Formats: sequence, C-alpha cells, structure tokens
Amino acid sequence: MKKYSLLASVMLIFSFIPMWNMAQPFQHSRGNLYSLYPQNGSKFVSRKAGLIIKSEKKENSSFLSHLTMDVNGSKSGSIKGTLSLTQNGTTILFKPVHPFLPGEEVRVTVSTVHKNRLIPALHYHFSITPLAEPLQVPNTILSEEDNSVHYTPHHTLYNKENRSGENLPEDFPYFNVTVNDHPGRGEYFVNALARDSNKAEYNLIIDTTGFPLCYQRFPWQHRENFFTFHPQTGTLTYFDEVQYRFLELDNAFQIIGGYAAQNGYSTDVHELLVQSDGSYWVLSYDPQPMDMSQIVPGGCTSAIVIGLIIQEVDADTNVIFQWSSWDHFNITDADTNMVDLTACLVDYVHGNGLALDSTGNVLLSSRHLSEITKIDKQTGNIIWRFGGNNNQFTFINDTIPFRAQHNITYDGNHTYSIFDNGNKQFPLHSQALTFYLDETNKTATLLKNLQKTNPPDFTPFMGSNQKLDKGSRLVGWAANYEKNVLTQYDSSGAVIFNIQSVDTFGIVSYRAAKFPWETSLFSFDRDTLNFGSHISTGDSAFASVCLYNHSDTPLEINGYNSTDSAVTLKSNLPFIVAPNGCDTLFIRFIPKSETPVSAAVSFYYQTDSSRIANQFRVIGGGNVDKVTPLHTLDSKLLVAPNPMHLQCTVQFADNTPIASVKVYNLSGQQVFYKTYHAARIVILNRIEKGVYLLQANSKKGRAFSKLIVQ
Repeated sequence: MKKYSLLASVMLIFSFIPMWNMAQPFQHSRGNLYSLYPQNGSKFVSRKAGLIIKSEKKENSSFLSHLTMDVNGSKSGSIKGTLSLTQNGTTILFKPVHPFLPGEEVRVTVSTVHKNRLIPALHYHFSITPLAEPLQVPNTILSEEDNSVHYTPHHTLYNKENRSGENLPEDFPYFNVTVNDHPGRGEYFVNALARDSNKAEYNLIIDTTGFPLCYQRFPWQHRENFFTFHPQTGTLTYFDEVQYRFLELDNAFQIIGGYAAQNGYSTDVHELLVQSDGSYWVLSYDPQPMDMSQIVPGGCTSAIVIGLIIQEVDADTNVIFQWSSWDHFNITDADTNMVDLTACLVDYVHGNGLALDSTGNVLLSSRHLSEITKIDKQTGNIIWRFGGNNNQFTFINDTIPFRAQHNITYDGNHTYSIFDNGNKQFPLHSQALTFYLDETNKTATLLKNLQKTNPPDFTPFMGSNQKLDKGSRLVGWAANYEKNVLTQYDSSGAVIFNIQSVDTFGIVSYRAAKFPWETSLFSFDRDTLNFGSHISTGDSAFASVCLYNHSDTPLEINGYNSTDSAVTLKSNLPFIVAPNGCDTLFIRFIPKSETPVSAAVSFYYQTDSSRIANQFRVIGGGNVDKVTPLHTLDSKLLVAPNPMHLQCTVQFADNTPIASVKVYNLSGQQVFYKTYHAARIVILNRIEKGVYLLQANSKKGRAFSKLIVQ
C-alpha cells in the first residue's frame, strides 16, 4: 500500500510539469539509428527544419537505397522530402519538400529494407512551432546589456598632434598604449561599438606598437559587431546588423562570402566558429509565445520567451547538427539575479559563446543561466553543467561562483577559460578565469584569475579571455568606466601590453583577439631591413625596398608611418603601383643616438572609410665609434637613360667628381662596384634585368637613384 501511494505521488507531481519543460523523452529505435534533431518530444521546431538522423556506424551511399522515411504531419498528412548522406557517412538528412504547418504534430518512422521486408528502425514524434512566421528577436533583448552603462561619444578633444602621421578621421576612437613590454608577435583585433545611433563604428587591427594597421569605418546608419580573424581559413568576419549575417572578408578587406543560420532561424551576433573544411557553427535566438503563469507564480499569461538554437552548417549549407534549449533546459533553470521570470519578455538562456573541445563536443556559455554546458556532439545530450543553478562541480580555490559570464574556450588538457562579468556580485568586479575540470570526480580547480584592481574593473557585459603562446593570455574588457580595452598578461600574470581608450567608452569591443596577420593586398620583398651596426650617429644611409601590388587594379599608397624618427621615407607620396606590379621605395636611416634602432615602418592605402597597411621592420645603428659623418649630397644625381638597355651615364648635377659607384639589388646585395675620378661616368650593361638602387660617392658625400635595367 505504501509503495502504491509513493508511485501515485510521483505521478501526480509530474502531471503538473508541462511537457515542453521536461528533459527529452525516450525515442524508440532499433539497430544503430537515432534522431539527433528534432528529438523525440521536441517542441517549437521550425517550420523549415530538416530531420537529422545519426548512424552509430559509418554507412556508404548505397545505404540510402535500403532506407525508407515515413513522415506524417497531423495537418499536412504524408510529407515528401529528399534523403542524403553527409560525407562523414554517419549523418542522414531529410529535407521536406514543403515547410511543416504551424502547430502540427509530426510522427516519423524510419525503416530499413531487408530481404524485401520493411524493418522499423526508428520511431519518434515532435511538435512544430505554432507561429506561421518566426518572431523577430525584440530590440530590447539585443540592447539590454547596453543599458548597464551610459555611453559617451567617440569624438574627443584629444591632442592629435601627439599622433602625427596617423592621418585618422575626426571621429576615430583614439586610444593609448600604457604598457608595452615585449608582447610577442601578432596583431590585436577589436571593434569600436558606438551604441549611439548617430555615431560611426570601427573595425580595428592594431599592431604591438599601438599603430592602427587597418580600420573600417561604418556610418551611423550601419551597425556592425564582433570583428575577428579566423586562422583556420585565414579570413576576417564581422556581424552585419543590417543583413543579420556574418560577412566574410579576405585579407584585402574584400567581401567574399557570408555565414548565416539555416532552417528558418535568424543568425545571432554572439558566436561564429569557422572550420577549415568550410563548415561553421552559429547561434540563433528563438522567441516563442507562452503562458508563463503555468511555469511560475505571477507569470505573464502572454509572455514571449526566448529559446536558443545551436547549428553546425556544412560547406553546402546543410545543417548537420542542431540543438535546442527547449529540449534540454527548463525555463526555471535561469539565474533569477539576471532574469525576471514574471516579465512578459523572458530571455532565459542568452547564449553568448560556443567552443569545441578536443573530441568535438560542444561547449555553450549561457549568460542568463550563469552556466557552461558541455553537449555531446553525436547525440545532443548534455554531458555536464558547470555553474548556475544546476552546477555539478565542486569549486576548489574559488569561493565566489562566476555569474553572467562570456566567451568559453577550451585550452587543452582539461582546462577551460571564461570571462566572468560578475554581475550582481559584491563587490562588483570582472575577471578572466581558467579552471582545471576533473570531469570524472566533478571538481573545478581555479588555475588563474586575472583582473584589474585599485579600483576593481567591472565589465557588466561582453568581454573575452584568449589563451596565447607561452602561457600568455589576452583579456578584452569591453565596456567599463576605467577605459580599459584589452590587456595581455604573461604566464606569471604580469601585464606586458595594455590599451586604454581616451574617451570613457571610446572602444567598446564585444571581444578582443590576437592573431598573426598580414594583408594580402600588397607586400614587401623583405620582413626586415638591416642597415647594420656601422652607421654612426649623424651619419646617414639609404636602402631600397620593393612593394608588390597583388591586386588586378592599380594601388595607391598614400600613407607612411615609422615608430622611430631615425627612419624616414625618401620616396614621394602618394605613388601608384601597377596591377600585379612592384615599385621601389627608398628608406633613409639617420641614427640620432648610439642606441640601436628597431622601428616598425608602415605603408598604407587609406580612404575616408578604411585603411589597409603592411609593414616591415628597420634595424641598425649602435656603433659607439666616432667617425666623420658622410652626408648625402643635396646635388641631384642624373642617370640617363633610365631605364637603361646597353649603357647609361651617371653624374651629379653640379658636376662634382664621382669617386665610386655601387649598385644593389632589392635584396640589399651589391651587384656592381667601381672606383672613378670623373665628373661623368658610363656604366655598361653587365647587370641582369631588374630594379636596383644606385649609389654614387664623392669626397663631398653621396647620392642615390633608382636604376632600372631592361
């Protein structure tokens, strides 16, 4: 009798739990087939969804001829579609010819043919969203984080004379490099989010000297977000908030493609993972109407509740993995410090980050759950939940649970990193955390905690935490009153690079990232120009560098910058480089002290809305011996004909006698040398065809000219 009462009590409890608020029901299957999505009992499935069925073993193309799909809708009746097998041989796709009808129940039976008999292999059912058309994600959801701070505009009265030579737009978001202690190779990727409808926004690539190598300026009518580089494909992307998709750029900043959610879902800004095989991962927010009074006391009877969709899309835009929060999370899992469940707009998940572990399983960061979730890539089932109301781990070395976090990453060797925004904590502070997770014993050991102190820096939303080489880490601080943009730490936690905005919110970047990068628009014939250590203070030397235009159109180089005044450009700007051609630049080196020079020299093409730069390094000087300086003559060097065919004559315009002539190729190698004592000399064509630097010397000094041999 007691056993019967207990069973009745359990059944009574479950009868009050709405079906769509429970974990996935069991699906009936035989053999090696199971449904990845929709799963048995899935709710709010998109009308344009396809079916994804997994096989536990790899199948060949002939397998489909032995497979039948019986798909029936409660309103549509028998539903026709096409079957296909993905390249991995374990994923079967069924694409309906027509969209499902709103609110219908769909039942699926998959059978295999064996000896002319149909053998049922899989049977499951799911429900289609009641919406005829998807709801748009309310603007209040997209901008709710922005309400945490009061923005100030980019434009500032900052003294731009201190940044001479940068030639930047008036509304450029100026910044300062406050620490620069050998941060290592790579460029920093950020975007300046104005979040003010009449302010421009910028995508920025900044080098380790603080020079803006590249920027894109977007007018106030055109908002963009999440600018980054993908080393797997060597391309750039940003999220276009007008088109609601990620645009892909080559390294010449030309749009070459895009990435978007499929199956009727809109693309969300928060994540894009691009793989080397052309596949990609995106998120989508999924608003659905709901009576929240059935979920929580005082709930809104006509609420809009925002679910979350994860998609993996292959290079042919087939959705090969899909996961829905409606099937795996309860609405009441939300962190009520972040979510009001009685409101009429409930964003209970707010996914803001994806990553893949070493086996391809999916890591999801959900801000409004304050949770990191690991999801099985093969089945869609949850492996574990870390943080939030459903935390399965015991924290070691950490007494304050993370909250409202961003940017989950897997760093290898069971280590996981996040950016902990720390909303509603006391005292308010944000931090970049790295944990070692013992996934068997469910312990989480805090390995690293990087934060700004005195005063503590609080970033109410956005932010990032990236592992770099040699134990270094890059932290993106997003929006904060201390003006911090990004900080790079070494393995011991010491700051080795730091950028701060000039305006309080001059650069609000969703994430900051660092990767080695170089434009493909143009390049140089060398990475380093070495003048050697024999050039003394006050002396001067010249060398040439060839700039190659890799495009099919003429390239105008109209900007130059050097991080050391000892290195200057002798050639005139602007100059035009022919399509797929090259032009020779002449660099002048005049050491101003006995300290060795190491300068980053940049050339760029710039318009009102963009800049693309490339650079090389100039090193030299450091000789402490005192020698008599040999100055470059003001007298012009005359070379004719130039280009030369059989021979050419060389002389100074003021007829100063020539003592010697040297000719260098573009690699800096001397290919011709001869001594003279004449006002006018003849060079015979004993040099191979090409572009060279000619140096003529006299007792008064020396002069240089470009020499072209045909």
